[in-house]
Amino acid sequence: MEKIKKVSILAYLTPIGFIIAIFKNYKKSTQIGAFHLRQALGLYCVIFITYFIPYFIFGVSADLGIISDLLALICIISAYIFISIKLFIIWKNAIINASYEKMTPIPNFGNLSEKWFLNIIK
Repeated sequence: MEKIKKVSILAYLTPIGFIIAIFKNYKKSTQIGAFHLRQALGLYCVIFITYFIPYFIFGVSADLGIISDLLALICIISAYIFISIKLFIIWKNAIINASYEKMTPIPNFGNLSEKWFLNIIK
């Protein structure tokens, strides 16, 4: 059971930890380990995508002259702060669920992660 907990928690810590957890889970695959690997992969994809959205929206608006550069910068920074706080809370709850060996999906996109990455991580 201790190995399952290590794989589950390691998947969330860093992208490098995620890769190490994949190899550890590959030798002796468990349902809990695979579940948390899929959830962590979904979380990393959401983090990657959401950090580009504010820059794209407000950066393009500033380039087109719709809003000023200063306002765009303030909006981008505010959006990054909001996104960072929200994703930190989600990440912290995912690690807590992994440490208690719960298979609770991440809110909003956890069920999608299970569907999309089911064939990748078994």
